[in-house]
Amino acid sequence: MPLGQQPSAAVDYLVAWQRTPRGERIYFESYYNLFALDPLSGQVEQLTHFDQQRPVFRAFRPSPQGDRIVYLEPREKTYDVVLQSLSGAPVTLWQSPEPVSSPSWFPDGQRLALIANQGGTPQIFVLRLDTLTVEQITSGSENYSEVVAGPTGNQIFAVSSRQNANIFAWDLAAGTETEHTSEFGLQIRPEP
Repeated sequence: MPLGQQPSAAVDYLVAWQRTPRGERIYFESYYNLFALDPLSGQVEQLTHFDQQRPVFRAFRPSPQGDRIVYLEPREKTYDVVLQSLSGAPVTLWQSPEPVSSPSWFPDGQRLALIANQGGTPQIFVLRLDTLTVEQITSGSENYSEVVAGPTGNQIFAVSSRQNANIFAWDLAAGTETEHTSEFGLQIRPEP
Protein backbone atom coordinates (compact mmCIF):
# COMPACT_ATOMS: atom_id res chain seq x y z
CA MET A 1 0.00 0.00 0.00
CA PRO A 2 1.36 3.46 -0.82
CA LEU A 3 2.51 5.83 1.90
CA GLY A 4 -0.44 7.80 3.24
CA GLN A 5 -2.88 4.94 2.69
CA GLN A 6 -3.63 2.08 5.08
CA PRO A 7 -2.97 1.80 7.93
CA SER A 8 -4.85 5.02 8.61
CA ALA A 9 -3.90 5.16 12.30
CA ALA A 10 -0.77 6.65 13.72
CA VAL A 11 2.26 4.50 14.31
CA ASP A 12 2.05 3.02 17.79
CA TYR A 13 5.70 1.89 18.05
CA LEU A 14 8.73 2.27 15.84
CA VAL A 15 10.30 -1.20 15.92
CA ALA A 16 13.45 -1.12 13.75
CA TRP A 17 15.15 0.35 10.70
CA GLN A 18 17.42 -2.11 8.99
CA ARG A 19 18.96 -3.21 5.73
CA THR A 20 17.66 -6.54 4.45
CA PRO A 21 18.27 -8.50 1.23
CA ARG A 22 15.03 -6.84 0.00
CA GLY A 23 16.41 -3.35 0.71
CA GLU A 24 15.97 -0.95 3.61
CA ARG A 25 12.89 -1.40 5.75
CA ILE A 26 11.38 0.64 8.56
CA TYR A 27 9.31 -1.64 10.78
CA PHE A 28 6.52 -0.24 12.90
CA GLU A 29 3.56 -1.45 14.92
CA SER A 30 0.08 -0.10 14.35
CA TYR A 31 -3.22 -1.53 15.64
CA TYR A 32 -1.32 -4.42 17.27
CA ASN A 33 0.20 -5.54 13.96
CA LEU A 34 3.63 -5.25 12.36
CA PHE A 35 4.18 -3.29 9.14
CA ALA A 36 7.24 -2.71 6.94
CA LEU A 37 7.80 0.56 5.10
CA ASP A 38 10.13 0.72 2.11
CA PRO A 39 11.52 4.27 2.48
CA LEU A 40 12.51 4.50 -1.19
CA SER A 41 9.17 3.57 -2.74
CA GLY A 42 6.87 4.55 0.11
CA GLN A 43 5.20 1.15 -0.05
CA VAL A 44 3.86 -0.26 3.24
CA GLU A 45 3.41 -4.00 3.73
CA GLN A 46 1.37 -5.46 6.58
CA LEU A 47 3.36 -8.42 7.94
CA THR A 48 0.95 -9.73 10.60
CA HIS A 49 -2.81 -9.94 10.73
CA PHE A 50 -3.89 -10.04 14.37
CA ASP A 51 -7.30 -9.00 15.64
CA GLN A 52 -7.18 -5.23 16.05
CA GLN A 53 -9.80 -5.43 18.79
CA ARG A 54 -7.53 -7.55 21.02
CA PRO A 55 -5.00 -5.14 22.54
CA VAL A 56 -1.80 -7.16 22.98
CA PHE A 57 1.72 -5.72 22.97
CA ARG A 58 3.75 -8.41 21.21
CA ALA A 59 7.24 -6.83 21.08
CA PHE A 60 7.68 -7.63 17.37
CA ARG A 61 11.28 -7.99 16.18
CA PRO A 62 12.28 -8.63 12.55
CA SER A 63 15.21 -11.00 11.95
CA PRO A 64 18.52 -9.55 10.73
CA GLN A 65 17.76 -10.94 7.25
CA GLY A 66 14.22 -9.52 7.32
CA ASP A 67 12.62 -12.88 6.38
CA ARG A 68 11.21 -13.80 9.82
CA ILE A 69 9.79 -12.09 12.87
CA VAL A 70 9.73 -13.06 16.49
CA TYR A 71 7.06 -11.87 18.86
CA LEU A 72 5.58 -12.55 22.28
CA GLU A 73 2.12 -14.04 22.70
CA PRO A 74 0.57 -14.06 26.18
CA ARG A 75 -1.70 -17.07 26.65
CA GLU A 76 -3.94 -18.13 29.51
CA LYS A 77 -1.18 -19.95 31.44
CA THR A 78 2.00 -19.27 29.47
CA TYR A 79 3.96 -16.51 27.79
CA ASP A 80 4.98 -17.78 24.36
CA VAL A 81 7.95 -16.75 22.21
CA VAL A 82 6.76 -17.20 18.62
CA LEU A 83 8.71 -17.28 15.34
CA GLN A 84 6.98 -16.59 12.06
CA SER A 85 8.41 -16.73 8.58
CA LEU A 86 7.00 -14.00 6.35
CA SER A 87 5.80 -16.79 4.06
CA GLY A 88 4.74 -19.37 6.65
CA ALA A 89 2.80 -20.22 9.75
CA PRO A 90 3.84 -19.20 13.29
CA VAL A 91 5.82 -21.67 15.41
CA THR A 92 6.01 -21.48 19.20
CA LEU A 93 9.68 -21.61 20.23
CA TRP A 94 9.28 -21.45 24.00
CA GLN A 95 6.45 -21.42 26.51
CA SER A 96 7.35 -19.77 29.79
CA PRO A 97 5.10 -19.92 32.85
CA GLU A 98 6.34 -16.44 33.79
CA PRO A 99 6.40 -13.14 31.82
CA VAL A 100 8.87 -12.76 28.93
CA SER A 101 9.99 -9.47 27.35
CA SER A 102 12.53 -7.66 25.20
CA PRO A 103 13.41 -10.23 22.50
CA SER A 104 16.55 -9.34 20.56
CA TRP A 105 18.05 -11.18 17.57
CA PHE A 106 21.73 -12.04 17.48
CA PRO A 107 23.37 -11.06 14.16
CA ASP A 108 23.57 -14.74 13.08
CA GLY A 109 19.75 -15.00 13.11
CA GLN A 110 20.01 -18.28 15.04
CA ARG A 111 19.72 -17.03 18.62
CA LEU A 112 17.54 -14.66 20.61
CA ALA A 113 18.36 -12.83 23.82
CA LEU A 114 15.38 -12.08 26.03
CA ILE A 115 14.25 -11.28 29.54
CA ALA A 116 12.21 -13.86 31.43
CA ASN A 117 10.82 -13.57 34.92
CA GLN A 118 12.12 -16.70 36.61
CA GLY A 119 11.70 -17.11 40.34
CA GLY A 120 10.22 -13.63 40.67
CA THR A 121 13.22 -11.80 39.21
CA PRO A 122 13.59 -10.83 35.51
CA GLN A 123 16.81 -12.40 34.18
CA ILE A 124 18.63 -12.67 30.81
CA PHE A 125 18.20 -15.82 28.71
CA VAL A 126 19.42 -16.97 25.29
CA LEU A 127 17.14 -19.10 23.10
CA ARG A 128 18.83 -21.16 20.36
CA LEU A 129 16.57 -21.57 17.35
CA ASP A 130 18.35 -24.66 15.99
CA THR A 131 17.91 -26.74 19.18
CA LEU A 132 15.12 -24.79 20.91
CA THR A 133 17.22 -24.80 24.08
CA VAL A 134 17.09 -21.94 26.56
CA GLU A 135 20.15 -20.95 28.57
CA GLN A 136 19.89 -18.69 31.60
CA ILE A 137 22.72 -16.13 31.46
CA THR A 138 22.15 -14.18 34.67
CA SER A 139 20.91 -15.09 38.11
CA GLY A 140 20.59 -13.24 41.37
CA SER A 141 18.51 -10.46 42.80
CA GLU A 142 19.09 -7.85 40.06
CA ASN A 143 16.15 -7.15 37.77
CA TYR A 144 16.90 -6.82 34.05
CA SER A 145 14.44 -4.81 31.98
CA GLU A 146 15.85 -4.50 28.45
CA VAL A 147 18.32 -6.60 26.48
CA VAL A 148 20.10 -6.20 23.14
CA ALA A 149 22.47 -8.65 21.46
CA GLY A 150 25.79 -7.03 20.53
CA PRO A 151 26.70 -6.49 16.86
CA THR A 152 29.23 -9.36 16.76
CA GLY A 153 27.13 -11.76 18.83
CA ASN A 154 29.79 -12.01 21.55
CA GLN A 155 28.02 -9.82 24.09
CA ILE A 156 24.59 -9.05 25.45
CA PHE A 157 23.86 -5.53 26.64
CA ALA A 158 21.17 -5.07 29.28
CA VAL A 159 19.65 -2.56 31.65
CA SER A 160 19.90 -3.70 35.27
CA SER A 161 18.11 -2.38 38.34
CA ARG A 162 21.45 -2.43 40.10
CA GLN A 163 22.98 0.99 40.69
CA ASN A 164 20.18 3.17 39.29
CA ALA A 165 19.35 1.23 36.10
CA ASN A 166 22.71 1.21 34.40
CA ILE A 167 23.77 -0.61 31.22
CA PHE A 168 25.85 -3.75 31.66
CA ALA A 169 27.41 -6.06 29.07
CA TRP A 170 27.75 -9.82 29.41
CA ASP A 171 30.63 -11.46 27.56
CA LEU A 172 29.13 -14.81 26.59
CA ALA A 173 32.42 -16.67 26.05
CA ALA A 174 34.11 -15.48 29.24
CA GLY A 175 30.97 -15.31 31.37
CA THR A 176 31.95 -11.90 32.68
CA GLU A 177 30.01 -8.69 33.17
CA THR A 178 31.14 -5.11 32.52
CA GLU A 179 29.37 -1.94 33.60
CA HIS A 180 29.05 0.58 30.72
CA THR A 181 27.23 3.41 32.42
CA SER A 182 27.23 4.76 35.90
CA GLU A 183 25.49 7.57 37.69
CA PHE A 184 28.55 9.64 36.71
CA GLY A 185 28.25 9.11 32.95
CA LEU A 186 28.95 6.82 30.03
CA GLN A 187 32.01 4.55 29.99
CA ILE A 188 32.85 3.48 26.43
CA ARG A 189 34.47 0.07 26.06
CA PRO A 190 34.86 -1.60 22.67
CA GLU A 191 33.24 -5.00 22.12
CA PRO A 192 35.89 -7.75 21.80
